[in-house]
Amino acid sequence: MTKKHVIHSLIMLIIVLFVFVGMKMDVLAKRDIVIVIDPGHGGSNMGAEYNGVTEKEATLKVAAAMKAELEKYEGVVVYVTRTSDEDMELAERAAFAESVKADLFLSLHFNMSENHDLHGSEMWISSQESLKTEAQRFADIELKLLEEYGIEKRGCFTRLNDEGTDYYGVIRESAKYGIPAVIVEHCYLDRVEEEKFYETDDALERLGRIDATAVAMSYGLSSEKLGVDYTGHRVYNTELPDYIYDADTTPPSEVAIDIVYFDRTNFELTLNIKVKDDESSVVYYEYSFNNGKTFRNREQVGIRDDFDVNLFAYGMNDNDLIIRAYNAYGLYTDSNCLKLNELLFGHYETFPEDMPELTLVANPEDSNISLFIKEMSPEARQASFVVIILGVILGILTLFMLILHNYSGKIKSTDSIRKSQKSA
Repeated sequence: MTKKHVIHSLIMLIIVLFVFVGMKMDVLAKRDIVIVIDPGHGGSNMGAEYNGVTEKEATLKVAAAMKAELEKYEGVVVYVTRTSDEDMELAERAAFAESVKADLFLSLHFNMSENHDLHGSEMWISSQESLKTEAQRFADIELKLLEEYGIEKRGCFTRLNDEGTDYYGVIRESAKYGIPAVIVEHCYLDRVEEEKFYETDDALERLGRIDATAVAMSYGLSSEKLGVDYTGHRVYNTELPDYIYDADTTPPSEVAIDIVYFDRTNFELTLNIKVKDDESSVVYYEYSFNNGKTFRNREQVGIRDDFDVNLFAYGMNDNDLIIRAYNAYGLYTDSNCLKLNELLFGHYETFPEDMPELTLVANPEDSNISLFIKEMSPEARQASFVVIILGVILGILTLFMLILHNYSGKIKSTDSIRKSQKSA
């Protein structure tokens, strides 16, 4: 073989290798994304139950709608851990995700709180840095889409157990296989304002479509069937979350309250609240007019550390106001105590006459009477109810006696007439 033939053969070999490698790279570049959808609970594990809705059934409907919607996109393969009402261990769910080489594991859920006073959507992901990016990207997009739909955004969280590993089993088990996992808590079943997001099959299917869209945006998918293209979304349009709530074991470091203004004409109190938590974020506050014996009206703070609220305040024997602020992990700190009877009802002159009056109230649906009743101590409220009941009973007895007296008078009058007729 001549030198010319050798060179020619080498050139052809190099060309063939480049073509082969190029084809291989193209195949790798076009590898389908694998998503595993996990409808939470199932079988004997009912999950949350409220308002006639069972979580294990609701998640199954959301998962079916999510799978159907996501399969309309190109470049994605979708699996579901369960398609019927069956028991399934957490480790079994994660092992299934590993068997299909999942890129992302999504466990679908609905929330409920012990005192029925929390609301909004939240995402839980692994604390492992190697698994955060994929999960956090999806969580951020999902939270934004749910917020646009009308569900308040609580945030994206991590949580550790006593051993320093991920608290939630399905996240911990998925992490063993190096699979990023997200627990999606769509909303709270026990909040009246969030019933519309889950009370019908149509509402549940809407959540499934939102979940699918979040995946499509996260991985830059497109769909000819839907006429949408998110191929540039991941790179250009989506910023990663600028914060994530890492496991927090300490309550808020500061909660301080101060009076801004008090309107004597309608007993409306404007209060300034300052909160601080260096490890996560303060998300809720509630207030007490009896120095912390009872609290009510838990409200969402939002991403704020200094804000004003409006309450109604009345002169009562027990009228010591404190604010309790909760961080993202349910840990709380109480504020300083304001002696309202001394500050408001004894020293009006301490408030400038030219201070503007604010009309925004925290709970406009509450009348002055209902607020007064709510702020009464349990003993006073119980005594009031006893007095009312006794008053009702006394009123009924009085009415009965009047009727009886009137009836006996009629009988006597009839007897008198009969006697007079006989004597006549």
